[in-house]
Amino acid sequence: MLERHDPLPAVVLNRGWDVLRANRGARQLFGRLYAPDPVPEPANVLRMIIEPGPVRQAVRNWSDVVPHLLERARREAVGGVLDRATAGLADELRSRPDVAALLAGPKAAPLGTLVEFDLTGALSGNGTYAFAVKDGGSNTAWYSSKEGANDPQLVVTVGS
Repeated sequence: MLERHDPLPAVVLNRGWDVLRANRGARQLFGRLYAPDPVPEPANVLRMIIEPGPVRQAVRNWSDVVPHLLERARREAVGGVLDRATAGLADELRSRPDVAALLAGPKAAPLGTLVEFDLTGALSGNGTYAFAVKDGGSNTAWYSSKEGANDPQLVVTVGS
């Protein structure tokens, strides 16, 4: 079945997210990401995506992926037959300072205050970009329009 996915990458994982088998597409993908270094043994998908390294660097929406990935790992580790090792790995990765800060999320801003978003990492060069503000939580958010009491502002700061 793995070979039928070629040239698309496909892997078989165990309950702990370790790669047990990979097709040619996956071996090429991970080989190119890690080159000239070898792919770590054992290759653990959670560690490869969450810990600093070439796979994490290649995931453009890392901050969106990590919360969902960790939640899935936790759900799979405690659902059905308890997998203490995978639950421990998810807890270990969740406690990393960079991941803990990401999971804590932004703090609420007082009503009527200016909120800044640093979009530096989302801009790769000249061109046209589209951005949206979305609320992933269950809290209420208010956005003012031109006709509202607080006109929205776009402030662009360009570094030298």
